[in-house]
Amino acid sequence: VRSCIMVWLMLLAMVFDRSYDPPTALGFAVLVMLLVNPMAVTSVSLQLSVACVAGIFLFNGRINSWLKIKFRVKKGIASRLRGVFCSSISVTLSAMTLVTPLSAFYFGTVSLIGVMANILTLWMVNLIFNGLIIVCVVYLLSPAISIMLAWVLSWLIRYVLVTAKLLAKFPLAAVYTRSIYIVFWLIFVYVLLAVFAA
Repeated sequence: VRSCIMVWLMLLAMVFDRSYDPPTALGFAVLVMLLVNPMAVTSVSLQLSVACVAGIFLFNGRINSWLKIKFRVKKGIASRLRGVFCSSISVTLSAMTLVTPLSAFYFGTVSLIGVMANILTLWMVNLIFNGLIIVCVVYLLSPAISIMLAWVLSWLIRYVLVTAKLLAKFPLAAVYTRSIYIVFWLIFVYVLLAVFAA
């Protein structure tokens, strides 16, 4: 619901030739949701969704710029691939900045394999979503062709699922906050983040 409201605001901004401000759109989406149901503020899924997007808005630009300097991203195909790699890492890290404390609090676990998982699957998830739209549109014209396209798309979905299962088997793919050492480690990481962000 949050993302749909934000997309509608983006589309309205395009239709009426207005500028789209993502943080304002996020605030408006949350306001609308809370006006409809004030108890939505207690929803873990809403908190995670808002934290994820807010983290991206707050940190993605700086992390991405820093990574592009470190990986010497300029012009050319190889450099462009490094840029995509940097963007994938920066989006993941910035989303995790505010989601990780919530995950630790609500679920007692912190993913350490998230960055690797996103590098291996995020680009594929984008293809899957676009493929699903194409399959739905093609179905209106030819159900038989859409079934063939859906079969091809199912292999992309299998890739994501298999990758997630394999990564979950790695030792220390996730750590649990019942250990005091993990809690101290998380505090130390957020102190470093505060220094980096300052």
